[in-house]
Amino acid sequence: MRKAKASYFTQLMGVHILLVTLPVIILGFAAYLTASHALQEKVTIGNRQNLYQTQMRVENTLKMIDHLALNQIQSPLINEMMKGALSTDDYEKVDQLNDRMNYLQSFDLGVQGWSIVSLANRWLLSDSYSFPTSYQVDTQSLFAGFTSDPRASYWSYQENSMTSAWEQLQRPATLLNRNTITLVKKLPVFTMEPAGLMLLSISTAELGNILDASTKTGDVIILDEKKQVMSHTDVTYSESKMEEILETAKGRLTQPEGGFTVDKNGWNVSLTYRTSEYTGWTYLSIVSIEAITKDSRLIGYYTIVLCALIILVMGLFALQASRKMYSPIRLLFDTISGNMGGHRARRDEFQTIHERFRHLIQSQNRMSSRIETQDRQLSEFYQMKLFLGELTENEISHHIAYSSQAGNWHFFCVLVVQIETLENTHYAEHDRDLLLFAINNIAEEIIPKSGRMAPLVMNVNQVTLLGAANGHEEEFGRLAYHYAEELQKAALTYLKLKISIGISSVFDKLIQAPEAYAEGREALNYRVRFEDQAILYYEEVRPHQSQRIDFPNRLEAELLDAIKLGDMKQIDEKLGELLQHIYKAPMSHQEYQIHLMRLLSELIKLAMDSNADISGYVSGKRTLIDQLQEQSSIPDIAGWFKHTIIEPLVAHIEAHRESLYRSISNAILEMIHEEFATDLKLETCAEKLHYHPGYVSRVFRKETGHTFSDYLAKHRLHVAKTWLVESDRQCSDIAVNVGYQNVRSFNRYFKKTEGVTPGQYRELHQR
Repeated sequence: MRKAKASYFTQLMGVHILLVTLPVIILGFAAYLTASHALQEKVTIGNRQNLYQTQMRVENTLKMIDHLALNQIQSPLINEMMKGALSTDDYEKVDQLNDRMNYLQSFDLGVQGWSIVSLANRWLLSDSYSFPTSYQVDTQSLFAGFTSDPRASYWSYQENSMTSAWEQLQRPATLLNRNTITLVKKLPVFTMEPAGLMLLSISTAELGNILDASTKTGDVIILDEKKQVMSHTDVTYSESKMEEILETAKGRLTQPEGGFTVDKNGWNVSLTYRTSEYTGWTYLSIVSIEAITKDSRLIGYYTIVLCALIILVMGLFALQASRKMYSPIRLLFDTISGNMGGHRARRDEFQTIHERFRHLIQSQNRMSSRIETQDRQLSEFYQMKLFLGELTENEISHHIAYSSQAGNWHFFCVLVVQIETLENTHYAEHDRDLLLFAINNIAEEIIPKSGRMAPLVMNVNQVTLLGAANGHEEEFGRLAYHYAEELQKAALTYLKLKISIGISSVFDKLIQAPEAYAEGREALNYRVRFEDQAILYYEEVRPHQSQRIDFPNRLEAELLDAIKLGDMKQIDEKLGELLQHIYKAPMSHQEYQIHLMRLLSELIKLAMDSNADISGYVSGKRTLIDQLQEQSSIPDIAGWFKHTIIEPLVAHIEAHRESLYRSISNAILEMIHEEFATDLKLETCAEKLHYHPGYVSRVFRKETGHTFSDYLAKHRLHVAKTWLVESDRQCSDIAVNVGYQNVRSFNRYFKKTEGVTPGQYRELHQR
């Protein structure tokens, strides 16, 4: 009992806890994911804004330098100096230019050096360049990298890329910085073929100072137009790690701005970028995902603690609820277990209750089925007794009328179904009962339950009592005929079986059911006069006045003679004429049967006269009369007489005749072989055998193919030829000894048959 309680109670408790914990866990997890995602979105948006501010701060500085450089380019001093070569006489102009450019460096913009180059006059000035009057520079070659760019003004990043010619000059140190950013402006402004260049350089370290001032979270990197690192604030990653991340990210910097994540060798970072329209540089903000989710993990810890508290509280509530819910189940289980007499199941309570109720329902179903079966059997029993006339009116009222719908019917009739024949079907005689029950089931399906009582199988028939509560008698009769047609069609369709149906007269009291059942069976007896699958109304087929018809003695005698002669063609013709003569006039079924019984008795008498074994005509326990009464049509009756009686009888007579013929023929042959030397005659032989000479002559000729006189003459000739060859007797003695009284007759017959005389024959065969 404890095991059963623990089993179900644990399940119940487990379900409640699951219903409590699962939503809380899902809700907490969803809240954590939502908060984490929102936090990451907030950090991403902040990084974008910070990156934008960094870009603006850097570009404001660059634009300020660009603006100051443009003011210097447009000054008259520089324009005048670009028109010619410089000499020592121009030191005042150079000093003025130095003052102006040094003034530009006074602004806190990070400008570390400047240079002004004349491409046409091949001179160069810078913040640290000593001015030689005779020194000329190949500025075209030296600054070809700057002049080849089609832009009039741009920022250029130089990383270890100064030309060897410039390095050989060993001139201005500012322009020789290995990592510098140079503002290149062509002189004059907006020309395709510049006369000179102004170069202002700042160190990438200055950009780093600006980036450090603007960085709040993560690292910021600036890439030039070739995606080379110009400056960065890398305080988190090593140089090799940074290079791996940048190599992975460079191929994805295809849009003006955007963001994505990069996971490289276990380093998962979030990357946000912007591309400047002013310089073409790309500003990257790289933040570690771990740093972003640091706060979200804290949220996760809080969520776990809160969910655990909720689960604990709800678990206590689930425990109390489970006990409440288990209480009535426990009570029901104890009650059922007590009814089981101490034999308690070891499974959980609901399984025990289920099995107990299932057992009760099965018992109830079995009892209901038995009651229903017994009720049906009892109903069929009383219905059979009704058809057999074994119920009184009180019994009919008590057992049939008031216990069924038949008590409300005003019209009744009986359908009696009979299988026509099982010959030429897939069924055997032992299947007849099963086929009748199959037809019985078909009747239940076709005829509505409201218009019939339960169909029955009685003897060799299927019987259905029809009824109607309203309407007219003629209408009810048509309805019965309709049901009979549907029943015939269904039997032919589903069973491949032909049936005939007899319909009784319409009656109005159940006490008349026995007479109606007899009428239905009687109607079937007349189906012999109709085609296959007949539907017979008793009122229509029964003869109202029988016509006397004499038995056709002449046809019977001719049929018997044909049987004796074994002429099957004549037998078929005479048998058909005889049956047609019997059934040509309307008579009662009993009168038809009397004529058929007379024909059957004459055939049996002929068989007995012929010494035939009539026991072979009986099939099992069914007598010849039973077999004959089962035939349902004239062709069936004719076929039965022919196959059951006549053909075996003809075969017996033929066998007897052939034996007799052989016996007579052998007796005559024996007489010829023994008495050929005497004056032997056919009449003498027939007299000895006690047969007519003509009959003996026909038999002998049929068996031997020769007439008596021909065979006798040929035998005498055969004996004479043997003696002529094997003996020395005189021909005349041989003629007398073989039965010839006249020697001349012997010689004439011998020569006619053999072509030579007896003497010549001897000479020919004795050489």
